[in-house]
Amino acid sequence: MTISGTDFLDPGLAALLDGSRPRRRVFPGEPAQVAHARRFVRRALAGHRAAADAALLTSELATNAICHTASGQGGTFEIVVIRHPAIVRIAVIDAGAPTVPALAAAGSLDASGRGLTLVDALAWRWGHHGNRCGRTVWFELECPRHDSLTSGVAQRSRREERS
Repeated sequence: MTISGTDFLDPGLAALLDGSRPRRRVFPGEPAQVAHARRFVRRALAGHRAAADAALLTSELATNAICHTASGQGGTFEIVVIRHPAIVRIAVIDAGAPTVPALAAAGSLDASGRGLTLVDALAWRWGHHGNRCGRTVWFELECPRHDSLTSGVAQRSRREERS
């Protein structure tokens, strides 16, 4: 689900934070920084089952910030990570562009342009807001509690079988 014009720090997000603070970091708008952004997200989500998908999607959005916005022309981009047991929200804040993020046309043979399609496929929902002076693109990964509980029970059962 795509949501345009939605603030990634909306009032409803307070319920997700449970008193924890978002993790934030600013990166130079250089291609080599995408790997650093990915590592930052993996560390911020260490032990969370959404960590791998969040790192992958962060790579896509950080790459877009560098390739398609003023961030990649000597600017910076910021990653914001909000962690909750049931949901993860990541935002990439860039230096803006005259165009808006858009999914690639189906059947396109271009070598690039699949990042947002991947975000759209893996994220529970995503959106963007901003303009040529600055834009935020964010996504959420849902991690239902019942899956986490089931996973924990399955892990305990496997450990008990080995004993």
